[in-house]
Amino acid sequence: MKKIVLVVISVMLALAASGCGGGAAAEPFDREKPWGTPSNAYERKEYTVEVFQQVKAEDGSYKNADEPLASGQMTHILSTSGAAGANRAAVSTDFSISWQDTEGAGVNRGKSDTIISSVLFNTGNLAPVSSEKTVNLASRTVNGAARNDSYFAAANYSTHKSTVRFGKENESAEGYLAEREFSIEGGLFDNEQLWYVLRAFRNMQLGAQMSFSLNNPVNQYAQWAAGEKYGALPMVAAVATAHEKIKLGAFIDEYLPEPEEDDVETEDDGEEVEAADPREILCLVVGLSIQAEQSGPPHVFYITDPSVQFNRSYNTSKLIVKYEYIVYDSNRNPELRYVYTLSDYSTRRGA
Repeated sequence: MKKIVLVVISVMLALAASGCGGGAAAEPFDREKPWGTPSNAYERKEYTVEVFQQVKAEDGSYKNADEPLASGQMTHILSTSGAAGANRAAVSTDFSISWQDTEGAGVNRGKSDTIISSVLFNTGNLAPVSSEKTVNLASRTVNGAARNDSYFAAANYSTHKSTVRFGKENESAEGYLAEREFSIEGGLFDNEQLWYVLRAFRNMQLGAQMSFSLNNPVNQYAQWAAGEKYGALPMVAAVATAHEKIKLGAFIDEYLPEPEEDDVETEDDGEEVEAADPREILCLVVGLSIQAEQSGPPHVFYITDPSVQFNRSYNTSKLIVKYEYIVYDSNRNPELRYVYTLSDYSTRRGA
């Protein structure tokens, strides 16, 4: 199969980089899931997405360019009621991104892409039931030839089968150029569960490390096309030994505890100082990597510390408030940084 060079593909594969369900879990999960009681949980999380060119400084380090090359948004909606049943969780993801019409965007210049996906899994051990994902990409010109790497992927964990339809003549074409069906190994998480699997780990604390495996239908297709035997992706999530604080927007105010005193604190010498900003939330810094020799630097998730509770009608916790990673060029130099930032949060249906 031709090499996938589009950055947006790497974005969404990165979003999928985690897994381990289907049977006995490799790591225990919270009994009470961080998204709320299984019978009535609902969460809607919106993220802004920005992609920054990496600029090399005089000291050899890299930093973000002043303005993003691309911007978009991603929405996660989780529900554990209705058609999904009280013992299952349904998650839908809606992603869109648009690239600037500038030379720095390369083959992505002026392009817009969308991705929608859904996954159903058991709320207890997070064993996946099924998933679907549709990636609609604008056509690009690569090495002088037009191509379109759109794809559809589906997995059914009852039949242990996955289907991948890959490639189009252009973004408006209805059909796909290739289709393959694969067998799914047992004991895996599905591609689309990543953010909820990470949140559910009971051992999510400073210095912890968790290993698990991922089933990714698109990876199955790539391995088949390369003549390789299919193997699930072995993943490891490593938590840093120190917290970081992330400041959230006004949207989080209604979920924070009411302040007990005025907005000033008093030092031992009696001097008044400004109280800490309640929107600055203590976060764990989690690096996620493939356990392989050439996996590259980890993707980084900022997850609110389990001690921080967000309360409305029920408690929620361990929100992923920021996610970022770097794409490297052919010389292994930082080229682009993707940054996802939580911009809205709600546990109210219909909000």
